[in-house]
Amino acid sequence: MRAFVTVQVLIVAVAVISGCIIRPMIPDIGITDIRSAEDVRAIDFDCITCLDELDRDPFSSFEGGGMAYGFLYDRSYTQSMFVCTALEDIRCTNGFYSQSVRIEKGVSGICPEAGKTIDLTVSGGIFRRPKEQYRYNEYLDPEISGERLMSILYLYGANFMKPGHSYLVSCVTKREGEWRYYGTLPERISWLDLADNENKLVTEPPGEEHYGNYADNEFFCRDEATLAGALETKRQLIEKYA
Repeated sequence: MRAFVTVQVLIVAVAVISGCIIRPMIPDIGITDIRSAEDVRAIDFDCITCLDELDRDPFSSFEGGGMAYGFLYDRSYTQSMFVCTALEDIRCTNGFYSQSVRIEKGVSGICPEAGKTIDLTVSGGIFRRPKEQYRYNEYLDPEISGERLMSILYLYGANFMKPGHSYLVSCVTKREGEWRYYGTLPERISWLDLADNENKLVTEPPGEEHYGNYADNEFFCRDEATLAGALETKRQLIEKYA
């Protein structure tokens, strides 16, 4: 009996030690634990939403479209467009996140002063939810269980803003007491990198994408024509506003 207990203790000890060694190599980061772009890179996403899957103009926020009155925003919100530098600080919840940005210049609407740092609240980001609650289930491998939580990158075909890069941002704003809210419109691309980026086509089947392969992308597309259209729209909008 004593020998059996000793063996069990050794097994538990080995398991604990192994866990301490192996766990940092394969991190399991909860949504509320995310603090930076590097934390996002560590997530093993089950699915990445691509531009090809959207059924509306994803860039309409830059032309004043999709204000979504009566949904998330009412007419007390106004549009704001500015150029900013993305910072490292990211805070996530299930379906929304905020990222700190430093303002470079205002473009239109009510904008923060140049040099000021604000938190931009983003509709979308990382979702963790059961398969049956995912909007694009028809694209997924039917072998994916509907019972387990999926990690979904849902930014309407865009990627997170890269710290240190300059972006043209379109959002809505509203005064809340001494504080002013800045937030993006739902289901719209709301920032455009002023620099050129790598944009690899997503080649894995839906539900089998590896975010690490595309972490430097600005847009996620499966079709070359969709990507070319997005890059041309980006060029036009930056030429017009930035």
